[in-house]
Amino acid sequence: MIKELTDKNYSEMINNYNGIFFVDFYSPSCGPCQNLSEFLPHLENKYIDNKIKFLKCNITENPKIVSKYQIRSVPLTLIINEKKEIKDATLGLQQMDYYFNLIDKYILKKKSSKNKSKLWWKFW
Repeated sequence: MIKELTDKNYSEMINNYNGIFFVDFYSPSCGPCQNLSEFLPHLENKYIDNKIKFLKCNITENPKIVSKYQIRSVPLTLIINEKKEIKDATLGLQQMDYYFNLIDKYILKKKSSKNKSKLWWKFW
């Protein structure tokens, strides 16, 4: 189930999780945002076994988060890594395949960097 990110639960949701985040910033009155919200369960189901958390944030109800990430337009999706750094920002509604490819890129990058560090130690 996609969880709602709010000003009140931000620290709990973001700081207490060591993984990748996919955050959908939306407005209830935004048509493309509603379409994107229909994609989220499909994305979450595909990546259920990976360390990625899917969140959504209503920009009209969460001014602190909007200010922190300088949200100016929606729909906006952010990929945030385990170091809490923004690795990708996508503005506007894209086709579902775009989001699958985007997430795959960051999951593969994460797995690849873990394997590289293990290999490095094997040579020493």
